[in-house]
Amino acid sequence: MNQLRNQKYYLNLYRNSEFSKQDLSFLFWLIYGNAMSVEMKEEVYKFCVKNAYEKCIYLYDLRKHKFSKPIYDDVTKESLEEYFISPNKFTG
Repeated sequence: MNQLRNQKYYLNLYRNSEFSKQDLSFLFWLIYGNAMSVEMKEEVYKFCVKNAYEKCIYLYDLRKHKFSKPIYDDVTKESLEEYFISPNKFTG
């Protein structure tokens, strides 16, 4: 059991020098299924952006990955929009 505590995981949302909106949208679907309401969308967005700015210094080498920029705020917002535009695309 103690061996499991030392394992580390990451989400591979950044590939080929680009952040994947579709993969992030899929991650939102994995977490919320069809349960995220339009009202929750703004709360989720604020949570993601806040944590990106506050926690990125602990997760990334800022010389290589700079996720605390406004462009990534837009990617998060667009991923949430995609979650609502095509909610059934992840189910089948």
